[in-house]
Amino acid sequence: KRLQDLNKFLRNITLGNFSYVEKALKLGELNGNRFTVVLRNLVGDEDVIEKRLSSLRDTGFINYYGLQRFGTLNVCTHNVGKALLNEDWEEALNLILIGEDNGEERT
Repeated sequence: KRLQDLNKFLRNITLGNFSYVEKALKLGELNGNRFTVVLRNLVGDEDVIEKRLSSLRDTGFINYYGLQRFGTLNVCTHNVGKALLNEDWEEALNLILIGEDNGEERT
């Protein structure tokens, strides 16, 4: 009930399709999450957009954010996100594969 009530305050997302169970999930029992992503008002070359959407539909994408994905404190995932947004692919890969020294940003 409390989770459902959050929908009154959320914008552009809806929480639902959940239930309470007595038994907690154990490692390996979760089959995954599914999300619906809605893209509106796309601007650009139609062929390029269609090609990229087809790739996303056919192969999905890797969620690189959060300790759950990396399993380490050596990677400050906000820095990975920053590198990806800046299209600095080499830095993003280095952050993922090598990590950071003492939590300091790499330059």
